[in-house]
Amino acid sequence: MANPLRHFSQALQANTKASGKSIVIAGALGTFIFGAYGVLWLYVTPLAHESVAMRLLGMVACMGLWSSRYWSDRYKNFLPWLWFATLCYALPFFSTYQLLASNYSVLRSMIEVATVFLIIGLFPNYMLASVNMALGLCLGVVTAYVTIPDFWSLNHSTVVSVHLPALLYSIVAGMILTRSHLRSLLAQEKVDAMKALIGSIAHEMKSPMDHLSQRLNAIGKRLPDHAVGVQSQTIYVDDLEAIYAELAKCREAIERTTQVVTLTTDEISAKPVDVSRHRYLQATTVVNKALAEFGYTNPGDRDRISVAANSDFIFKGDETRVIFTLFNLLKNALYYFDRYPDARVTIKVEERQVTVEDTGPGIRSEDLPRLFEAFQTWDKPDGTGLGLSFCQRTMRALGGSIHCESELGKFTRFVLRFPALAKDELSAHEKDVMTRGSAMFNGKRVLVVDDSRHFRQMSKKVLVRLGAVVDEAEDGKQALAMLAALRHEAMVLDLQMPELDGYATAERVRRGAIAGLEHLTIVALSSESPHAARVRLERIGVKEFLSKGCSPLELIEVLCRAHATSKAQAKTAEDGDQQAGKTILLVDDDEFTRKYIRTTLMTQGFQVLEAADAEAALQLWSDAARQIDAVITDIHMPHMSGVDMVRALRAGPRPLGAMPVIAMSSRTDDAMQSEAREAGVNAFVPKPVQVGDLLLLVSQRLAGSANGKQPGSPTAPKRLPAAPLPLIDLARLDSLRRLGMNKVDITLALEELHTKVGQLANYVEAKDLERAKMLMHALMGLAGHLGASALYEEVHEKYTTMLATGQWPAQVDWLKNLSQLFADTHRMLKARAGA
Repeated sequence: MANPLRHFSQALQANTKASGKSIVIAGALGTFIFGAYGVLWLYVTPLAHESVAMRLLGMVACMGLWSSRYWSDRYKNFLPWLWFATLCYALPFFSTYQLLASNYSVLRSMIEVATVFLIIGLFPNYMLASVNMALGLCLGVVTAYVTIPDFWSLNHSTVVSVHLPALLYSIVAGMILTRSHLRSLLAQEKVDAMKALIGSIAHEMKSPMDHLSQRLNAIGKRLPDHAVGVQSQTIYVDDLEAIYAELAKCREAIERTTQVVTLTTDEISAKPVDVSRHRYLQATTVVNKALAEFGYTNPGDRDRISVAANSDFIFKGDETRVIFTLFNLLKNALYYFDRYPDARVTIKVEERQVTVEDTGPGIRSEDLPRLFEAFQTWDKPDGTGLGLSFCQRTMRALGGSIHCESELGKFTRFVLRFPALAKDELSAHEKDVMTRGSAMFNGKRVLVVDDSRHFRQMSKKVLVRLGAVVDEAEDGKQALAMLAALRHEAMVLDLQMPELDGYATAERVRRGAIAGLEHLTIVALSSESPHAARVRLERIGVKEFLSKGCSPLELIEVLCRAHATSKAQAKTAEDGDQQAGKTILLVDDDEFTRKYIRTTLMTQGFQVLEAADAEAALQLWSDAARQIDAVITDIHMPHMSGVDMVRALRAGPRPLGAMPVIAMSSRTDDAMQSEAREAGVNAFVPKPVQVGDLLLLVSQRLAGSANGKQPGSPTAPKRLPAAPLPLIDLARLDSLRRLGMNKVDITLALEELHTKVGQLANYVEAKDLERAKMLMHALMGLAGHLGASALYEEVHEKYTTMLATGQWPAQVDWLKNLSQLFADTHRMLKARAGA
């Protein structure tokens, strides 16, 4: 029983919410009708069945609806039930009673029919409409039976013959017409909402995009004039500093745009908040970070914001979403700064709550209840109405809440309440952080570099708790001298220092000024804008940055993360040094594929021997005077397959031993995988080959063979699920250019594609299925490596079908469609190659 009642209640609340101002209008209209017609039929042209009490009751109920906009929040929960009860009384109950009291008069019969249409119109939900009509009808009959003395002498015979058919017809017709009309309204409403949403998003994105354009123009003006034939030009330090500052502003604009997209997609799809990303955060640190990273429109806006940290606290949440929440509240407050030059914003961090208060225009009390609803906006015609809805969803996901207090013309105050963390949970978290920090730095040397003795001492106290041996340096020069004299595991580095600042110090370390410390763990600290700092740090090779004033736990966490990253980078570099100069035998019948993979491998220091088919590879293997360390081979080649070649290598007089063999394939069927495994293939990479995947696999397998490990089972290539793909993959084209493949290389590959498509048509006409399959395989590899995504997927689908069935594709026009797709791809690739 509980579920139907809950469903009914939810439907009623949704209907009340959707009705909005209609409730107030209906209340005012009902009050007038009950009063005016009461006077008419009680005193002007009296009717025997009229009742002053019933008229007054109807007026009181309708006046309640009319005055609902003035109700306090504590009473508004009762509005849906008053709405339902008033309609039930004023329409089906009253019209049914009047019909019976008038002994089925024609006028009352017409009103009864009109009532049905009104109920269905006001309650498009069939359940609400049915219950309302049935309840009103029954109560009307019961009341008439009790109050009319000669009830059984009424003309009831007309009910079956006239009134019941008319009533049923009205109900069915009303529901059909209402449903059809409702669909049209909903469709139009959806279109209007999408138009409004797109317009809002476009407006929201215009500002950061304009900002980005201005910043890029400013960068262009700082760059030296281009001179043809001049290989190098001078750029002054002031200009370089200005360019870095403008790049930081570009990043701010891009991040603001990303925020708009994130807010919009999350709110439209009601995407659940990912609680797996929640971690322990310091409230004051998050507030300061939000203020530092916020994109201020006017330079003086930041000076009008003050922070009062009365009682700091730790909470668990997603830092990015909480910062976005503060961004939204700041954006709303600063929106009115131009109109209210004396307005100020105060952010207070108190016990378990953060308050953002501004002295701007305030919000009307009647608007407060709907403030956090999506797509609701007040006094901001260019707003999306999504920001505060996002804030509420974020706080609820944290287990907290957000509410607004405001007084028109005086202030607006948003209070973010965070759930209390159990002391045991906090203690466990702190213990975990300290344990990880101690495991990494106990007994290890850490250098703290800062021109402020106060900040050095603060950092030192934190690190000593981990068991670290802490050295101090006042500037970059002293830091470099200490790094050269003593072996340090990590460095906490201030960026703003006299003489040699933190940027220059970190850059010298990364460039190898001190041998063996290129991958030293570095955590940068600064009071400057995080955007400006990160742009410069990323170019230097420092990933971790903290604003000064961070908590001790945050410093330890970031230091541990940076240290783990540095160790991994050092290990990768060491593996690369060990692999430099090793020789790989590359076997593929497609020249473009060989060039692409050869160039990729050579950029990592590998030596590459090439073979265009299996026979040539076997000859190279037998003739090679030097050691071959790994084999990368295509599976499907003419004359002899890659699997047969590997089988011959494993069985030949020159043993492969633990040497890794990596196969490239577009097929993922179990039969091929099993056959390759038995032949001695260790691993697979899917075609088209992704550079990162190939290099990682080669490094892993070479490291395994160097350690004397036996070849493992091949890893099946993974393909993405079928989905609409773009004609070309721009990222793939960019990678080709980075690898040194120019317009001529791509043009030659396009010509080869054109030739193969023409050959395929000839094979289809000659019904030569075997040659067609081999050609399709070659087409697939070439298209994939060129970045022709849609063409690759189309050829792959047809090729796998031909392999599985041993027949031509079932579609009659498959070749025509493939040829057209090739023509479109060829045209776009040719245009892009020349770009």
